[in-house]
Amino acid sequence: MSKKIMERNSKGAEIAEIQSLLKSLGYYQGNITGEFDLATEHAVKMWQADAGLSIDGKLSEKEIDILREAVEEAIMHTPGLKLFGSTIPWWAVALGAGAGIAGIIELISHLWRKR
Repeated sequence: MSKKIMERNSKGAEIAEIQSLLKSLGYYQGNITGEFDLATEHAVKMWQADAGLSIDGKLSEKEIDILREAVEEAIMHTPGLKLFGSTIPWWAVALGAGAGIAGIIELISHLWRKR
């Protein structure tokens, strides 16, 4: 396994996934662009601080795995969002946060395999 580092000016599908993961945890507020910009770096730093990691605004593969696990943990313990007396399912909340249907399907598949 390579020691790939995601950092400012990185681009691609992995960055879009990172943005989606950070957005689902409430750290990233921007659009999912696939570009590791200043807003993404800021979100990474806030998450790193809360996760007790070294705060450098960069993500190693290990840190990306920790981020994925944090999202999985949040999903497993979040039945839904209470809104006006109704519960909105977690997957609908994730869609609203910009995760996209493909990301949700991938996450559900991953969680199913872990059972």
